[in-house]
Order: sequence, then structure tokens, then C-alpha cells
Amino acid sequence: MTDLGLSTLTDDQLVELARALAAELADRNPGVVDAAKAAVAAATARRTLDQANQWAMKKWIGTMIETGMGTGWQVNVWLSSGRDDVRVYLENPRRLIKACLHITGNSKNPPGSLAVDLPRVKRREAPVQFDKVMAGLVMQHTYATWPDGVRIDCSQAAATSYDIPPMPEDVAARVEAIRLHADWAQQRDALDKQLQKDGKTDYWDRAPILGAWDTENPEPKL
Repeated sequence: MTDLGLSTLTDDQLVELARALAAELADRNPGVVDAAKAAVAAATARRTLDQANQWAMKKWIGTMIETGMGTGWQVNVWLSSGRDDVRVYLENPRRLIKACLHITGNSKNPPGSLAVDLPRVKRREAPVQFDKVMAGLVMQHTYATWPDGVRIDCSQAAATSYDIPPMPEDVAARVEAIRLHADWAQQRDALDKQLQKDGKTDYWDRAPILGAWDTENPEPKL
């Protein structure tokens, strides 16, 4: 198809052109009108398909992140105006977590480095859990899918009804490792609580039993 240079027109000029075309089509034979209608319908269908494909890939990313890291995440591929600084941000406003993967790097951060900002906790509080390996993987896949930039609300995208491809092998392997470790920790915690319920309130009374359990059930590596 010949490039008519329509992209150079302003919105107002494009509307005026559409009106002129509509008036001209009204004077043509029905076959020309039908062909014009079919062209508009085809263009609309292509745009709808493009949007569906975009949302399907957003769901793919959102599902990956929510499966491996829980809900409430937003991911953003950011590029400077000269594209000499490219970053991927992963944020959870509710949990006050912010991570930045430096794709190109800059004067302060080498390429591929991952900086993580976690909320401070009070003394004796458990530290905030954040899997840097999982975060790095999903951020890399987000950039590989949208090198020109994107912003995704992961919960919104994951909730859509689009079909998505399977997780990448590296992400699926990490999700499985996280699941196995969580199952192990849950079982060990249940044993510890049961021992306390049985009267072994002193840790040193429980330690030999927990140690034996650990020997029979080695902690899965993360």
C-alpha cells in the first residue's frame, strides 16, 4: 500500500479528511462504499487484536510476578530521552518495597545490577522478605518483552481473561524452589509448635528433635 503520509496530519486535519472522503463515497457506486466499510472494519479488528495481544503479554508478566511474589506489584520499563539509561522498576506501594534493575547501567550502577529499597523494621521484628532472584528474573523478562517501555499494574493484568503462554523455564524453576522451601518451613514450624504444646517450652529441649528432623529433611536451597 502506498504511504499517503497521513501520520503527518493533525487530529483536526484527519477528521476533515474523513468528512471529505465520506462525502465523496456517497457519490460513488455501492461497491466502493462496501469496500471502504470493509477496510475500516479490518483496521478496527487489527487494532483490537493488537490490544488483545498486548494485554495477554501484560497478563503473562503480571501472573509471573503474582505467582512468585504475591499481590500489589507494579512494574515499569523506563528509558531516558536518549535511551542511554534504561531501567526496570518493580514496586509494591503497600509493602513499601522498590527495586530497580539497571539494564544499561550508569555512572553509579553497573549494567545488570539490582538495587533494592526495603522498609526499615523495628528491633526484634522479622526482616521484610524479598526474593531478589525472582525479582531479577521477572524484571529481565519484562524488559525483553517491552524494550521500548511499559507500565503494568500486575494485579489488574493478572485478573484479565486472556490466554497466556507457560512461564519461562527459569521463572518456573524459581517458583517451584520457593514453593518447596515454603512447604519445608511450614512443616518445621508445625513440628516446633507441637513440641511446645507437648510441654517442651525450652528451646534446648526441642533442639535435638528439630535437629534430627532437619537431618532427615534437609532445607531446600533457594
